[in-house]
Amino acid sequence: MHRTPVSGITLRAALSDDARCVWEWRYEPESRAASSDTGAVSFADHKRWFTARLTDLQTRIYIILDPDQVAVGYVRFALEGDNAVISIALDPSARGHGIGTAAIVIGCDRVLAESSVTRVTALIKADNGRSTLAFIKAGFAFVPLGDTEGTTDHHLEYPPS
Repeated sequence: MHRTPVSGITLRAALSDDARCVWEWRYEPESRAASSDTGAVSFADHKRWFTARLTDLQTRIYIILDPDQVAVGYVRFALEGDNAVISIALDPSARGHGIGTAAIVIGCDRVLAESSVTRVTALIKADNGRSTLAFIKAGFAFVPLGDTEGTTDHHLEYPPS
């Protein structure tokens, strides 16, 4: 698949002022349903978590900016040794336009260049076709996990093995 991002999409490092937007994107009903953790989180709890992640050397959070430089989502990486686990959420108005795929490409390229990780892993619910397609378009490939009977997640990696 191709890895050509949508023109004009950029990422910037998240700031403490982004806490509310990130919370809204993450806990918007469709995003929440697609997450492995579907529980509700208060804004106060989220803000404490978010503030801690901004200073955590094992976390990278980037705000996705559309071509007009409007914040439309986030992409987050949890660094674990030589691997980074990616998560992403978009404002509903930004979905279906290639923005998520572009943010995945840009974010992965950045985290691979600026850290010691050598691969990025995405865990996606099997019924989340839109997200799975975005990651495949971004160059991710399925990783066979052996006996996956009963699993509800797809496991994808970049770069493919």
